[in-house]
Amino acid sequence: MKWFVIFVLLIIGVCSAEVSETGPKGALRKIVKRAVGDMGGTFLVQTEATIISNCKANGHPEVQDDLETTYSQMKRCAGRKTIFITPKAEFLANLEECSREAIRKTRNCLAEDQKYFPEFILDLAKSVVTFMYDDFDIMRLDLPSCIRSIQNSNAQRKYMQCLTDTAAQTHDTARIPSSKRSFCDKFLPASKCFTEMIKDNCQDSENLRKFRNDYIGAMEVPCGTKESY
Repeated sequence: MKWFVIFVLLIIGVCSAEVSETGPKGALRKIVKRAVGDMGGTFLVQTEATIISNCKANGHPEVQDDLETTYSQMKRCAGRKTIFITPKAEFLANLEECSREAIRKTRNCLAEDQKYFPEFILDLAKSVVTFMYDDFDIMRLDLPSCIRSIQNSNAQRKYMQCLTDTAAQTHDTARIPSSKRSFCDKFLPASKCFTEMIKDNCQDSENLRKFRNDYIGAMEVPCGTKESY
């Protein structure tokens, strides 16, 4: 799997919004647009492709068109609520409601030992959304200068090497792992590459330490290694 960094892209997208020159309302609009674009685009597109690929490998090549239509409907439904503007509980409830049909159809074409996966992805998305709501001020105020530091070529090279090394050590493949525990054994070590990059390249502060801990916590919640964030 090459997509365990998707939530990192989402966080970077939020923090790359130009908040200093637009005022609070303009900044919020930019943050919302960037966050929703990355969440609905990069994360879902790559997750959908992985699911469809695995369904085909499991002997269901006919499901692609139906799943693509279902996922499009899910995204339109989820788009009824706007992240950060909609209250957190309402946004999460809508996300869960809009995912029901997609989860049902996805489970039907996955192997028995992969049926955990669609619910896991929903739990992961809800955990990260919760984290983003709760750490919004840190992302808005403390992270923009840090993001500029970690976007330099040397930091990015080390980050990609960390991901490559982690994938090799965990024997990562394109097949959805046969249990949530197996998935988390691959996913959680990779998620730490992001927080290590922040630690190594950004000026240390209490807020950034909280952000790093909260980010890892958000990854751990759906794996069952941490209580709900």
